[in-house]
Amino acid sequence: MKTIEFKAWLGGMAHLSRGQRDLVREDMAGKVEADLGVKLLEDSVTDTPSCPHCQSQKLYRWGKNAELQRYRC
Repeated sequence: MKTIEFKAWLGGMAHLSRGQRDLVREDMAGKVEADLGVKLLEDSVTDTPSCPHCQSQKLYRWGKNAELQRYRC
């Protein structure tokens, strides 16, 4: 989301009812847990990736699947 759009969205928060704010809070609480999961995954990535099966560090590009690069050792 662009900064201008975010500021407009954030400004609209003042116009929400208490129930609507509670719903936003509950929804955001779930996102925080997801953000922690993403952080754990990002922290587990090393500078030199290796094959999870044989631990080889000689990886080669092997096509794409769902716009994600695939590799083969």
